[in-house]
Amino acid sequence: MGYEDEIMGYQLAERLKSGLIMGQRLIDTFSSLEESERGGARKIVLTFFEGLLSETQFALNFTSMQEFAEIASELRDVMRKVEAGELSDTNLNIGRAISKATTVCDAKIRALRVIFEAD
Repeated sequence: MGYEDEIMGYQLAERLKSGLIMGQRLIDTFSSLEESERGGARKIVLTFFEGLLSETQFALNFTSMQEFAEIASELRDVMRKVEAGELSDTNLNIGRAISKATTVCDAKIRALRVIFEAD
């Protein structure tokens, strides 16, 4: 990959990290709602995570990095748990996804250093 692709991969991972952090805050707010308030909120939460999943799939297609497939898997787990109302472990899923996105960022920065040191 050239430096443009490495930069794009880094930006995609950073964008996902930001989205995952926002998603974690959204889950925290969702979990604090009364059951009677969760119907409409569930749709919004799921729509948000569907958007993150789409961005993750794009990043996977662009980079072919396994970490993005693992992030997608964590997001699917979060979505299943939200649908089922089982929110206790969603922060663990999101935390693992953030860790994978951070791993991608680190790999992309290392690759950029190699590219630029070779010049």
